[in-house]
Amino acid sequence: MISWANAMAEEFIVNGEIILPAIADLRIAKDLKASLMIAVEKGGNIIVRGQDVERLSTSCIQILIAASKSLACDSDRRLQLLAPSEAMAAVFQDLGLETLLEEWS
Repeated sequence: MISWANAMAEEFIVNGEIILPAIADLRIAKDLKASLMIAVEKGGNIIVRGQDVERLSTSCIQILIAASKSLACDSDRRLQLLAPSEAMAAVFQDLGLETLLEEWS
């Protein structure tokens, strides 16, 4: 049985990839975390798509970093960020996290 929280988290997962919404802020942080936890449990690399992102909060970035660190414990797995939008890349740059963006790409 899927709980309500997992059902909400599943809406971000399409064909095994996590698709970030246009507005990825504190309101979706809990669901993003749940989506990433589901992906971690399924195994393999976690693929996150950011092409639709128009606004990204630091809370969502922190969740992505935490997921990446969790996967770092297993040398065969990693977080991959595909097609980050210009807005998403700008937030990473503003926060001095360009190297993370490059590492995940």
